[in-house]
Amino acid sequence: MASTFTTGFGIEKIGSGEQSGAWGTTTNHNLDILDRIASYKAVALSGTTHTLTVREASPGSGTENLQDGMYRVIKFTGALGANNTVTIAPNTAPAYFIFENATTDSASSGPYSVILTQGSGANITIQNGKNAIVYCDGAGSGAAVVNALSDLQIATLEVTGAAAIDGALTGSSTIQGTTITATTAFVPDASDGAALGTTALEFSDLYLADGAVAAFGDDQDVTLTHVADTGLLLNSTRQLQFGDSGTYIHQSADGVLDLVSDTEIEINATTIDINGAVALDGAITGATNITLSGELDAATLDISGNADIDGTTNLDAVDIDGAVQIDATLSVGVDDTGYDVKFFGATSGSHMLWDESADDLKLVGAAGLTVAGGITVTSGTTSVGTGGVTIDATAAADANPELELTAVARQFNVGVGGATFATTAIRGSYYIYDATATAYRFSINSSGNVGIGTDSQTDNLQVTGSGRRAIGISSTSGGAAVLEMFSSAAQAISYGNDLRFASISGLGDAGFSEKMRLLAGGNLCVGVAGVRNSGMISLDYTSAGASGMGINDTNSGNGGVHIGFLTGGTFRGSITNNNNTAVAYNTTSDARLKENLVPISDAIGRVNNLNPVKFNWIENGSVSEGFIAQEILAGDDQLATDMVTGDPDGDAETAPMQVDYAKITPLLTAALQQALAKIEALEARITALEG
Repeated sequence: MASTFTTGFGIEKIGSGEQSGAWGTTTNHNLDILDRIASYKAVALSGTTHTLTVREASPGSGTENLQDGMYRVIKFTGALGANNTVTIAPNTAPAYFIFENATTDSASSGPYSVILTQGSGANITIQNGKNAIVYCDGAGSGAAVVNALSDLQIATLEVTGAAAIDGALTGSSTIQGTTITATTAFVPDASDGAALGTTALEFSDLYLADGAVAAFGDDQDVTLTHVADTGLLLNSTRQLQFGDSGTYIHQSADGVLDLVSDTEIEINATTIDINGAVALDGAITGATNITLSGELDAATLDISGNADIDGTTNLDAVDIDGAVQIDATLSVGVDDTGYDVKFFGATSGSHMLWDESADDLKLVGAAGLTVAGGITVTSGTTSVGTGGVTIDATAAADANPELELTAVARQFNVGVGGATFATTAIRGSYYIYDATATAYRFSINSSGNVGIGTDSQTDNLQVTGSGRRAIGISSTSGGAAVLEMFSSAAQAISYGNDLRFASISGLGDAGFSEKMRLLAGGNLCVGVAGVRNSGMISLDYTSAGASGMGINDTNSGNGGVHIGFLTGGTFRGSITNNNNTAVAYNTTSDARLKENLVPISDAIGRVNNLNPVKFNWIENGSVSEGFIAQEILAGDDQLATDMVTGDPDGDAETAPMQVDYAKITPLLTAALQQALAKIEALEARITALEG
């Protein structure tokens, strides 16, 4: 009978009569397996996975194959940068182990755990520095690794050293010990779930560290904090109550301690020593006299009855709520030594102040000054702030109020013309009147019209003056323009019959250099005073300078229209932006605008009839190549219609004949296509002949 092998570790069971003379080798191998079961092994881990094999891979193959998983006590070593999953194989082999996680940290973010698995069943995690006794059930693909000490029932457990409990400690039994140490927290099983001590078993003393906080309530809204070597701190405005909520001590505001009682606060002491000020908001009652050997200092002293003071009263501050009658002279200070005096009004921040340091009477805030008579300033400067000056002329005698400004040899009156004003046109107007020149310099009438140099304005703005300008923003000398706007050595705009834009090198007409003119007829001339040839816009420029015209599309978008060409409001063509690097010259070619489409016939013959020539321009002698407009006009009717504009009998200087070279492109394309077709036919014949 052949040998068989145990399921767990593959220990060979020699069949009867087998392995004669070889028993020693087999037996020694089996003893090695058994020795490992009772021995210790250090297994180095790396990376994130490791396989721990329990039995030989192929028992009976003739090759001794001892595995690390045959050891029952295993110590995991190595430096880990992450958690490592150890798979116990095969998943059909049941086994038990004592594991120690003695790995180290290689990533400075550990320490890391070892996770033990055998299949898809339960796993066991061993934290760094911890030990565990585990059992692998070998149930195949669903094999589980469980803690052998899970749900351990022990009648008596005596722990001579420290006991660390990572999970919950449950049960109805009593836990006793000389000292019970909690490394993080000692908590109940639920909020408000347990008491500390009982009515019959009270704790003796409670010891808390410096800075310890006793927090009360589900949201810890009330705290009592130990202030080292000082005392206990009750948080915020929380109350320390006595008997009920009506009697308590608390801080109502920063630095304010309130003793509150809904009936009475009684202080029994031989002496009450108050070092600071005493503020009494209520009445002092009782039959006992109040005797003061020193001063009575009170921020507020309210005497409801009469006060009879026989001696001198020295008051640093007086607050009088009722009327005061003074039958003699009231003096504040003495000559050469004064004091501030304030009179407050009903509006917050408003008062009248006699400022002793400035020797000045001031109206502060919204305070105003109303004077029934006149105000005379004998000397000095009168300044008016942002509040301005109000002249009340409601009395009949003051129907024409004026503010008179008088200087040497000059007098101006500023006022409002009333109903009795001598000049009818100025009634109801605001005006500035030059009394010396007997002229109205400025006025705003009741309709809101503004007049400068006149008091009879009928327009929104009417300016009347002598000289060549209605309005001049310049010196008193210059040309004949109606309106000029310029600054020294800058730009000028002049309006006569035409609107002219010029640069100047001085004031008035000096250094006048016209740059652009908008003619009365609507023509725009740039660099030239009149229209060149024909057209609404004429442009003169020197090629030595900048471009004659520059058009910049700031949007930088492809297809943006630089110039659009229209007739009768219909779009005909354009010059557009081409990929921000060039321009495209476009003409209308929409199929929806065309009909009677037929191929171009006899394109080659028509091209042969064209006469391209080389020539010199008479004006400057420059050499060029092209066509003669008259020849095209006299030859090809279609090209003459498409390409040629102008009158052969017209003025060659002002209206020369012109050729649109782009219009020849379709003819050239058709001629090329016809020529290519002939070439292809000839090539086909040549190929056939050569073949």
